[in-house]
Amino acid sequence: MRLLVPGIVMTVADATIISELYVHRDGIRGVGEIAFTKEVSSQLECAALCLTVLCACYNLEVRNSTLTCTTLSTIREFTEQPFTRSFFSRKGLYQQLGFIRYKEQWVMARDPTLPRLTWDDSVAWCRSLPGSVFLPQTLEDFDWMVEIFRTKYEDGYMFFPLNDKEKEGDFVWVNGSCVCVSPAAAKNATQIRWHDGQEGAGNTIEDDCVAIESYHDYTLRVHACDHTHYAMICAGDG
Repeated sequence: MRLLVPGIVMTVADATIISELYVHRDGIRGVGEIAFTKEVSSQLECAALCLTVLCACYNLEVRNSTLTCTTLSTIREFTEQPFTRSFFSRKGLYQQLGFIRYKEQWVMARDPTLPRLTWDDSVAWCRSLPGSVFLPQTLEDFDWMVEIFRTKYEDGYMFFPLNDKEKEGDFVWVNGSCVCVSPAAAKNATQIRWHDGQEGAGNTIEDDCVAIESYHDYTLRVHACDHTHYAMICAGDG
């Protein structure tokens, strides 16, 4: 099915709906300026109606086999409400969750008052937003991450998206791509700053994950993955 909206041409393959534009949440309702409310026969119909007004969010309430579609032109907040399936525009969702823009990406550092996480839990938390872990592409990106650490958190450790779980000394990014295949290559990586001796040579079997340490000039050191530190910086998917 092709949906035609001024300036937009999209193909909807099935009722999972336009994943490029909207993010699905069960039991959460968007609250804001309502464009219209209407009973519909399917989620697909509600999504199509939403696109006709370029809505920021649509709520699909499911009660006794009846579907009520409410489209919102703006989002003020999110509330918990059973029987509701809501689809938020990525922009609206990320703004409400506290993301900011950095180099055309939505990015966010976890609230420092929340419990600290293990390395794996930090990765899982970013993916649940929905999103991914922010990966620095340049030394400027790394220094920006350090500045976020300096301004948002107290002294301590912030997990970084590198690990050598699979092969000791061979560090890979959280997405599986390799940043180095030897200590020498790690030391020469252009987008990160290692603490002296930590680029593979100072690693141990027990320490497979990497963190930025405030106590060593905000450089990278290896840590145990099951320690709890400040979470990694997250990046939005859209």
